[in-house]
Amino acid sequence: MCLYNTNSIYTFIPKNACSTMRFWVATANGCINSSDNIHWIHQNNETFKPNLGDLIRAKYTFVVLRDPFRRLASCYLDKFVGQTNTSWHYYDCIKRKIEPQMLTFKQFVTSIPEVLRENIHWRPQIDFLVYEQYDDWFCVEDFAMAAETLSCRIGLTVVDTRPLLKHGTESHRRARRGKLNPGKSRPRARAPQKGRLRGQCRGLVR
Repeated sequence: MCLYNTNSIYTFIPKNACSTMRFWVATANGCINSSDNIHWIHQNNETFKPNLGDLIRAKYTFVVLRDPFRRLASCYLDKFVGQTNTSWHYYDCIKRKIEPQMLTFKQFVTSIPEVLRENIHWRPQIDFLVYEQYDDWFCVEDFAMAAETLSCRIGLTVVDTRPLLKHGTESHRRARRGKLNPGKSRPRARAPQKGRLRGQCRGLVR
């Protein structure tokens, strides 16, 4: 996604604090001006999509990554516990073997190889990378550091919007080891060269 005032590129990866980042990109680009308009982002994923020229001329590039299992947990809690369209799409992908309301997290995780690239919410993060090297690689697990760095480097204000959208795993308590049976938990390479584009610009930002 383009941030026009600073000639920057942010690579959007679903389930990686992407709602927070899309909101602040839209705010920085002057399209929305308050959290009252936060749902605008869900209908405008393509609005700030860069072209090849934008990608080549970018002065600053960054991406937010996430621990893969935490990303899957976020997907499960958001898309499956909530019985969204994504859960029914998954149901079709697994040839309707397990109804979404009966699917456990363990079953979801172990099924990933057969549905690996069927949906952007669990598709491998590497598929979304545009560059072989970014100026900054951030992680959801240390989001405060990302917010501080973005403020210093490009003047981007980033405040976590997950509470507004009821997204994220922060509101869930982590089970102690040995206290949870995952089978019963149902819903309720070498260093790349800086600046080079990956694979003829495949996956330019969804």
